[in-house]
Amino acid sequence: TRFTYSNTNYVVLASIAEKVTGKKFKQVVRDLIFDPLEMNHSFVFDDITHKNEVTQSYNSNYREMHWDYMDGTYGDKNIYTTPRDMLKLDTAMYSDDFLSADLKAQMTEGYSFESKGTRNYGLGMRLIKMKNNKNYTYHNGWWRGNTSSYIRLADSNACIILFSNKYSKLTYKTIDLSHYLGDYSVGNVEL
Repeated sequence: TRFTYSNTNYVVLASIAEKVTGKKFKQVVRDLIFDPLEMNHSFVFDDITHKNEVTQSYNSNYREMHWDYMDGTYGDKNIYTTPRDMLKLDTAMYSDDFLSADLKAQMTEGYSFESKGTRNYGLGMRLIKMKNNKNYTYHNGWWRGNTSSYIRLADSNACIILFSNKYSKLTYKTIDLSHYLGDYSVGNVEL
């Protein structure tokens, strides 16, 4: 009856993947996603001692963010990618060769039903069911200055990807661009 996002659940999920496969999470992701899709500029960051070798994050006032022990966790964060690599993932999700049709259907099935058509959550995707029966699936992210927005408009065969390493809520305004790619206007949300 209620949905609340939890980073900790994704850290636990990464740990389960390691136990089941007997491999580090970064290798599991490389084997199952990055290598098959040729996402050559993507990786899981899991060693905070190498923090100066990755893109740094900034506050909204352009001050560099501090690092602490929480920055060493993964599953909920620390997957570094590029918009071009993310597009490869989005494109692969149109094929049943990468994910089965059944799994994709489960990903986009709302399980929380907190409010009909709004704030639903599938398997790793937030969902809005529009009045015109189109699915609006997305996931936003935030961690210490990094913000991201991934909107998947499958009915229009389109997506919107935006990453920033400077904290700004403007990243989440990508929802306003959706209506340029089909009938996804806010007025169509089924409330």
